[in-house]
Amino acid sequence: MTEKFSQNLDPVKQEKTTVEGFKIFGVNETSLIRSLSSLNGIPIDRLEAQMRPGVSSNAGFLGENESLAQVLAEDNDAVLGMGLTHQKLADFLFHASEGAFFSNTFEYNGRKFTRHCAATMGYQTSPFEDDTMGNEDYDIVCLEDGLTITFSMLLPFMIERYGFYEGKGTHYRLDPKKVAEVAGFTPRSER
Repeated sequence: MTEKFSQNLDPVKQEKTTVEGFKIFGVNETSLIRSLSSLNGIPIDRLEAQMRPGVSSNAGFLGENESLAQVLAEDNDAVLGMGLTHQKLADFLFHASEGAFFSNTFEYNGRKFTRHCAATMGYQTSPFEDDTMGNEDYDIVCLEDGLTITFSMLLPFMIERYGFYEGKGTHYRLDPKKVAEVAGFTPRSER
């Protein structure tokens, strides 16, 4: 059985603006992101320390020497440069994971996909201390062109809220350009 989802099924999310002007669930200017000293009420240096490999996660959310603000800024530029939002990319990931234990195929944006879900032994909580967590990993394959992505269930929450796809120094990173290609929002690039 194939599930059908429309790219227009955006759940209503409550945009929240932090003290520094960052819009959680919203679109932010890259210059603001570069200037952040905290995010979701947590100092950036504390977030970075928690995101390093072996601290709150074995793999880490950032590489050993990566800057959280730099990673967020580069991904923000990439997403806005494609004419997209982090919320639109997260919407695709949420739909890709919905019902995974009941059906291994789904449609989104006029494209057909297969998915495989594997539950992990424990839950990974968000380093942003926002009560989100996940214990599943997903492999998504577009049946039309074979493009694939792999992500953890925690990732769509972090993308939707903060534009965080994890650092380039961790194997859990999901390149926003690849998400856009797989979802069919942008043409396939030659890599």
